[in-house]
Amino acid sequence: MKRNRCFVSFFCLFFFTTPATSFAHHSGDHEVVLHTNDKWDECAMVIDPSLTQAQWRTFTRDVASIVYFRPTNGAMPLGKGKFDIAMESSLTSPLKDYNDSWNNTFSHPYDTHWLVGDDHRLEVPVVTARYGIDDKLEAGIIYTNNFEANYGWSGVDVKYAFFHDPGRAVYGATRLSTVMLTGVADLDYYQVAVDLLVAKRLGMFTPYAGIAGLYSIAKEVTSKVDLADESYLSAEAIIGSQMHWKHLSIAAEIDFARINMYGLKVGATF
Repeated sequence: MKRNRCFVSFFCLFFFTTPATSFAHHSGDHEVVLHTNDKWDECAMVIDPSLTQAQWRTFTRDVASIVYFRPTNGAMPLGKGKFDIAMESSLTSPLKDYNDSWNNTFSHPYDTHWLVGDDHRLEVPVVTARYGIDDKLEAGIIYTNNFEANYGWSGVDVKYAFFHDPGRAVYGATRLSTVMLTGVADLDYYQVAVDLLVAKRLGMFTPYAGIAGLYSIAKEVTSKVDLADESYLSAEAIIGSQMHWKHLSIAAEIDFARINMYGLKVGATF
């Protein structure tokens, strides 16, 4: 019981403090005039009338790997009736947030407030939960929100372990996921992804690898611009490893894509 109380306390600390601090800013090292709006305390998604079709296309492609519901649960099935809740934090490779594709889709609290820090990397915290429907099938949800701005995203996934050999501790799984952007008045963003994963358990550790195909759609829904919808079909390579000890689960993952993502997950399974 004491361990459970500690986990809940850590979960609350992560959930209510990380989103407010992870969407950082930097002093600026490029000659860019930032769009400002004092409605939010952090950088918010607001389309500027100067946004062009080419910039809209670039933004659609850049965001794809950031909102992707990553398979940090690996290929090994959760197990029938089991429940997993986890906190994840992912870090992007450097973003060109000084480009017009980002500048014209974001508004800032003041004219020296940038989207990311001096390293140009965006940190994204998410909360996930999973449930084992049977020994091979499980479903999950993802949620994140920047409470000091106007955007977040949520989604669901279903994973099926088509190969499950506990004797040799070898696993294969496929996964279907979907996410949608929330809270943004000027645009809609949707994504569907399919993964193929393999894993081999080695004691407490379960390394895994896989590939993913993503299909993303962005729609502007504002009178400020008149842009065509953009869609983007992309692929990612995935490597990672899980560590299991009693109820504790820790995973680290790298997703290689247009924008690479480096993730760490800490969760509990009951």
